[in-house]
Formats: sequence, C-alpha cells, structure tokens
Amino acid sequence: MSRKSSLLLSGVATLFGTTWAVGQAGQEPVTLEKVLTAPGLWGKDFPKALASLPDWQQSDVDRLAVFHQHVCSETAAPTGQQHTERVNRLSTEMRKQRPRPSQKYSAMLKNAAPEGQTGLRIQEIRSFKDDQKPRVALTADQPQFLAPGIDLGTVEQRLGKAERVDTRTIPTDGDRRPVVLKQYHYADGSVIFATSDLTPAPKGEAAKKPIDRAILNVTKVTSEVFPEN
Repeated sequence: MSRKSSLLLSGVATLFGTTWAVGQAGQEPVTLEKVLTAPGLWGKDFPKALASLPDWQQSDVDRLAVFHQHVCSETAAPTGQQHTERVNRLSTEMRKQRPRPSQKYSAMLKNAAPEGQTGLRIQEIRSFKDDQKPRVALTADQPQFLAPGIDLGTVEQRLGKAERVDTRTIPTDGDRRPVVLKQYHYADGSVIFATSDLTPAPKGEAAKKPIDRAILNVTKVTSEVFPEN
C-alpha cells in the first residue's frame, strides 16, 4: 500500500476539531438498524424516544440528544419566542396519531406506549448543562433511555470501531469551562455516541469511559423507523 493510501485510511484533519477515520480494515459498515436495535446500548424507554421522532421532526428539531434520563433538542432555539413555539408545537404533535413504523420496528414500538402515542411527557429545561440555554425535553417515569453503565467499550463491542471520531467544543456562558465531547460516528453519522471531558475514564481504562449521550439525526432515523411518514 502506498504512503498516500495509508494516510487516507489512517485519518484526516478537519477545520472544526480533530477527526480520525478508525474503522477496522475489512469491517462491514454498520447499518442503522443494527445501531438502533443492538442489545446493551439502549434503556427501556428508548423505544418511546423512537416513537417520538415524527413529533420532533415536525417541531423543526434536526438532532436529538439522548441522555440517560431525558431526550432533548441538541441545540437551543435561536430566540426565546422560538423556544416557546417549539414547546407548543411539540405538545401539539404529541397528541396526534403516530404514523405506522416499518415492520422491522413494529414489535419494538408496539409496547412502547399507548396506541398512536409516545408515552412521554414534556419537560422544560431552563438552563441546559452544556450552554445554560433552554431546551425542550421529553422524559418518563423512572426514565432510562441509555443502558445503565454504558461505556465506550460496550459500544465498540456491539458495533465495532466507529466510522469516524471527532471532538466538539461547546462554548458556555460567562467564565464556565466549555464542554468538550468526543464523538463516535456510526451508520454514516446517523447515530453518534459521545463521551464528555467532564466524566473521565478510570485511570488506564479508556474503554471504561462513560457514554454521556447519543445523538440522533432526526431526518435519517425517522426515515428508517417511519419510512412512510
């Protein structure tokens, strides 16, 4: 293999952080279905989060952040008025009949919530931990959207090495230190598992680095789960 080809396989630099192409040689690209249904990654309420995707899409949310105890719009609405409109729109959409999921997800979503609903409730977060700006979120009773104790090693065991790894710095207000996420991309970036510099791994055990959140591309994942939406 030429040096040029080797460099193309080993990694590239981006303008917005460092990126590594780390997929294993000969490894089949992981499908979105595999990511969404892999055991050991998702909590008991994750099917409800999937059921809510059309509601988020109609509320102009393009990326959904999945935390252990809630799911929320990854970025804040540009203005306070638009935040209020997003909350109201999501509330309206949640009362509508849910579209029919793809047959391969029908069993997964069948018991997720009452027929045609998500089984979740709206939670307004006045000061989100990343940037102290408001978010609209959905949660449940005794919520569990990510698998308890999920760490980087678990993700790689279930899905293999990420297709791409990059870092993202989230600015905060005032003198607060920014949040730095390390992001592991799967299924062509449709799902990203992220670790945070605020939750370090045990010394010498990189695989034990806790997963802070998963980020879903709303358009891509909605098209996968609800192809006729």
